[in-house]
Amino acid sequence: MIDGNRTIGILPLFYILILSIGIVNHVMVIPLLLETAYRDAWLSVLMFIPPLLLWVGILIFIMRKTGQQKLTLWVNDRCGPLAAELFRIIAIAVVFTMGFASLRDASNWTVGSYLPQTPLLVITLALAGLSAAAAAAGLRSIAVTAGVSGNGQHGPLKGKIDVSLSVTVTRAA
Repeated sequence: MIDGNRTIGILPLFYILILSIGIVNHVMVIPLLLETAYRDAWLSVLMFIPPLLLWVGILIFIMRKTGQQKLTLWVNDRCGPLAAELFRIIAIAVVFTMGFASLRDASNWTVGSYLPQTPLLVITLALAGLSAAAAAAGLRSIAVTAGVSGNGQHGPLKGKIDVSLSVTVTRAA
């Protein structure tokens, strides 16, 4: 799964992708889709297939054109350092915006679902701290966490592990 040279294998990579796709779909896309389209929301999946195929084609084209070189280096070689820096700043802004939106939605969902007496700031700081610790520990920790987060129902630990969190909230009299 994870070898000694600090890289991750294909299975942990798939765990990370499945986890991120599930979070984006569950927290961000589905509520907006259902709010707008109601029961006809399933049609949007069919309507998205042509743009998806176009996007995959664009990605394949970029991957072949760059020769798997880092995209910022490729932009730097083709367009100069200013364009590469602008590209890097835009990419960082997009990633931070997505991270902030996920943190906000996860915090609001946590407070609304099962910790209504806990201040939103406490939940947000706790989730941000856990995310920062996972990021500081590296991609390996995120891959392992993504593989274990399914309560051991998938992957090499299937049926051998059950990860759960029990929280008791009491209100002072």
